[in-house]
Amino acid sequence: MEDDDAVPNGERLNESVELVDATIDEDRRFARPFSMIDAAIDQKTFPGAALAVTLHGKLLAWRGFGRFTYDPASPRVKRETAWDLASLTKPIATTSMAMLLYERGRLSLDACITDVLPEFSDSAGPGRENVTVRMLLEHSSGLPAHRKLHMEASGH
Repeated sequence: MEDDDAVPNGERLNESVELVDATIDEDRRFARPFSMIDAAIDQKTFPGAALAVTLHGKLLAWRGFGRFTYDPASPRVKRETAWDLASLTKPIATTSMAMLLYERGRLSLDACITDVLPEFSDSAGPGRENVTVRMLLEHSSGLPAHRKLHMEASGH
């Protein structure tokens, strides 16, 4: 990686992505969204956030806000902070995939899950044969919200 690929504070951007650092005037260009995030933190909507904005190969904004928790002694969020995105898999990956398949005529929202995934009927619980793709996407299937897999795996 060339020296001109380094971000202003000497840290490197992800080597798999070549972005031109254009964050020099991020405070002016993103004053409104930055203030909205700060206001949400002040209102205790969430304790912290990280934001990156890219467009056409340019990094336009990259900033951390707030702290990891509401505890004032909690570490500050830095722009380089790595986040656990596991809980975003369903709304981003699964829903996007379902939308694309629906758009292309390859997935019916009213199809029973057992037609798409026969193993679903083998799982514990009555009524699974009536659960549709739409019900799962709308969280209206009547299935439990989650299973504590970490507890099951540890034998608790």
